[in-house]
Formats: sequence, C-alpha cells, structure tokens
Amino acid sequence: MEFSPVIFWDVDQSKIDWNAKKRFVMTRAIRYGTVDDWRKLKALYGLEGIKTEMLQEIDLDNRS
Repeated sequence: MEFSPVIFWDVDQSKIDWNAKKRFVMTRAIRYGTVDDWRKLKALYGLEGIKTEMLQEIDLDNRS
C-alpha cells in the first residue's frame, strides 16, 4: 500500500508493519492525508477497524 509521501515524511513506507502500527498509520492518514489516502485506509482496515482504533486515540483534534 502506498500512501502520500507527506503522511510519512519521516518514515520509510516500505518498512512499515501495517498491522503492528495500524493506529500510527491511521492517525497519520486521517490528519495529513488526502481523500485518496482515506480510501486506501478504508480498503486496508475497514470502517469498523478504523473506528475501533480511533476511539482509543486521545490525541486527535475535533476535525479529524
């Protein structure tokens, strides 16, 4: 899966463990991603998976 480079400016995407770091990936994609990144996120984790993780994320702003 290839997200916009701006989301992971400090990380090599090819080395991300997408399952182990899913909350990190979701948070970055929701905060900094495009609509296309959102679609990729939904395809990768599903809406329920995103909801479950993001309800536990305490550092999201209201817009996210």
